[in-house]
Amino acid sequence: MQSVITKVYRKSTFTGLLTNFCSFTPFSYKLGLIRTLIDRIFKINNTWRGFDHDVKKLTVTLNRNSYPTNL
Repeated sequence: MQSVITKVYRKSTFTGLLTNFCSFTPFSYKLGLIRTLIDRIFKINNTWRGFDHDVKKLTVTLNRNSYPTNL
């Protein structure tokens, strides 16, 4: 019996543009962005492999938006 595997969907027009870490916004907003995106990945994925894959993609996206890796 096959089960449904869910993962985060990104449109083909997704550019990966998020609030840049160097932007003049409160630090709490930047942490909130990370928390929200990780929570979204956790709730949508139903396998640990998919969760790990999407977190790695998120890490790359955040690095492109100047977020430090220790966050």
